[in-house]
Amino acid sequence: MLGTVEAGENCPGHVLRMRRVTFEPGALIPMHSHKDRPEVYLVMEGTLTNTVKDQSPTQLATGTVGINGPEVEHVPANETSKPVVLLAVDLIKK
Repeated sequence: MLGTVEAGENCPGHVLRMRRVTFEPGALIPMHSHKDRPEVYLVMEGTLTNTVKDQSPTQLATGTVGINGPEVEHVPANETSKPVVLLAVDLIKK
C-alpha cells in the first residue's frame, strides 16, 4: 500500500487506494471480478499476462496501462522468469 485518500462526496463510503503489486515468476491471482473495485494500473516492470473472462490472454509490457472496470473478470499472471511490478489504483469501500 502506497497511500489512500477519501474519494469525496460523489463517492461516499469509498477511498481511492494506490498500491505497488509484485508478481513473482509463476504467480497469479485467480479469476476475480472488479464489480465493486474498478482499477487502473501501470505495468512498471516486466510483462503481465492478463486473461479476461471469455477472451484470449493478452501480454501487457512495461509502460502499458490496464483498465479493469466493474464489468471485468480476469486472471492476471506472471508467466515469465522475472518479477512483474504494477502500480495499481482502485476505488474501494471503506
